[in-house]
Amino acid sequence: MDFKDWFLLGDQQRCDPLTVCDRYSHYVLACQARPNQQFKGTLHAFRGLMRHHGLP
Repeated sequence: MDFKDWFLLGDQQRCDPLTVCDRYSHYVLACQARPNQQFKGTLHAFRGLMRHHGLP
């Protein structure tokens, strides 16, 4: 899990791509465009991810 380098979108909004992949199978579980890297939004993304795929 990590954030890739941020960039600006065409409308000048910041985009921080969050990627999550399984270390064993290398399956990409999530690739989401986030407006920032703040904890609250990232936690919300992980809760949704765990609801969909289950706990590791």
